Amino acid sequence: MSDHSLSRHAVDSIRGFILEGRIKPGEKLNVDGLARMLNISKTPVRDAMNMLVAEKLVAYRPRLGYSVLTLTPAEFLDLSELQEAIETHIYLQVAKGDDPIDYDALEEISRETLAAIADRNAIRIFSLNEVFHMTIYRNCHNKKMLERLRELWNEILIHRFHMFSSATFLSTIPTDHANILAALKKGHTGEIIDAVHAHFHNGNMAAIEGFAPLS
Repeated sequence: MSDHSLSRHAVDSIRGFILEGRIKPGEKLNVDGLARMLNISKTPVRDAMNMLVAEKLVAYRPRLGYSVLTLTPAEFLDLSELQEAIETHIYLQVAKGDDPIDYDALEEISRETLAAIADRNAIRIFSLNEVFHMTIYRNCHNKKMLERLRELWNEILIHRFHMFSSATFLSTIPTDHANILAALKKGHTGEIIDAVHAHFHNGNMAAIEGFAPLS
């Protein structure tokens, strides 16, 4: 396996450990220990750490080393507010744009999401939720805005992921997505804003509930 492949393997493995809760927010990351755990040398692990720092999933502080990024509830909500503002703007631009929205693909994603919710497969639901939104956002021509949105997603990734362990939030996703699609089809600005805001509100409530066990 090439050095690049080993680094990517390390990134995927460490990200998985974090999302699964095997490594907690704020916990220090030991390069030697991770190298032994993954049965690889320290070099690709260090490369992986730097990639995860760039993704804003891991923090690095001189003399203190690497640790899993952690946010306070207030910090999370501030970033979520920024995320909502960007995503609402994108939805409104896409709704006014000339590029057709692939509603057939979105409805298929919604069906797959329902199946994943029935299976309580958090990783699958999390992935499908991102696919749902990115299927819409790919019609946004402001690539810088999409890049910033992805950075925000990474910055609050742990807390976003843990939303999908909330039964209450899972019960709202199908309706939230259906309301977003209905509003987009109408092209009604107020309904789009309300549908997106409701989706964020439900997600934020689930994320805040999850902060206590994450601390």
